[in-house]
Amino acid sequence: MSSAATTKDPASELRRAFDHLFALPPERKIEQEEALIAIRIGGRPYALRQRQILGVARMRRLVPVSSPLSHLAGVTGLRGLVIPVFRMSGFVESREPVNTPRWLALVDGEAVLGLGFDEFDGQFNVPAQHLYQQANGPESGPVRQVARIGGVVRPILEAPLIVQQVRAAAQAREKGSEQS
Repeated sequence: MSSAATTKDPASELRRAFDHLFALPPERKIEQEEALIAIRIGGRPYALRQRQILGVARMRRLVPVSSPLSHLAGVTGLRGLVIPVFRMSGFVESREPVNTPRWLALVDGEAVLGLGFDEFDGQFNVPAQHLYQQANGPESGPVRQVARIGGVVRPILEAPLIVQQVRAAAQAREKGSEQS
């Protein structure tokens, strides 16, 4: 073996190092994001966590029903299911007149139910650093955090907390009717 074969060629070493860099997968900066659905209730901006809902649907037809539950707007049919629809305006401070919801977020409780709202503004992936704790503390209804989306601050409505409130109201009405 010649001495030339055992010494390393600097050009081939640089070429091998250069090629090796392109063979590696690109480095990704892992940034935590939250997928949010931007909505409006009574003209005010809000958001829902996408992971807490089954989907969003345009309200086709809402059939009013008589109910002691004040936030129940009625029922609607979707994909062969009869879904009770609750006005989200009843769970937030809304000074606007109560309108028939035009959209609904489907959530899974013991059964699928709809949370009705007025406008759908889109879906956004929001970096974790744009999520802030609610200033009013933990007892501020169904809002625990707010998000800044495109310069607009939106309270994030926690769908499981709204479902708990619906369930609690239904159970309270049930207990009241049993005692009568």
